[in-house]
Amino acid sequence: MKGGKSKSVVLRQRERYHKVKILKANFINNKIIELVGRFALGSVFIYASLDKIAFPREFTKIVIAYHILPERLAIYFGFLIPWVELIFGILLVVGLFIRTSALILSSLLLVFVVAIVFNKLSGGEIAACGCFSVNASETGNIFFLLSRDILFLFLGIFLARRSDKCIHAKI
Repeated sequence: MKGGKSKSVVLRQRERYHKVKILKANFINNKIIELVGRFALGSVFIYASLDKIAFPREFTKIVIAYHILPERLAIYFGFLIPWVELIFGILLVVGLFIRTSALILSSLLLVFVVAIVFNKLSGGEIAACGCFSVNASETGNIFFLLSRDILFLFLGIFLARRSDKCIHAKI
């Protein structure tokens, strides 16, 4: 063999080169998917928070109407939730505290899913879900609301799991 290298050494070097090339391609694809996912989920929560922050009393009335929490606690949640949505949505979009933001927003989505199901199972009729607007005419098909929230929940879990791997990946 030329240069004194055996065939097996050359093959191992080629194999290693191709593995590194594939890892780099996967890393780039995962970063793009993560970036699009972060922007999508963060933007949804930023948008969802705006009307609630602008009209906190109306949103608090919607939270109270779910009849899940005692009224005093529902009032606190009604004022707190929009700010959590806004702050962690912004953090997700700009790429700070990705895992924490994704976990907190996923937790909120889980709470929303449980609240919708609880309300439906207990026979409650909510004039507005309070998802993106405090407008009483904003009602939705329960299947659509649950499907949307569960889809976003999976995206949040994906981001929480990927963010750590993408940041610390070694190539």
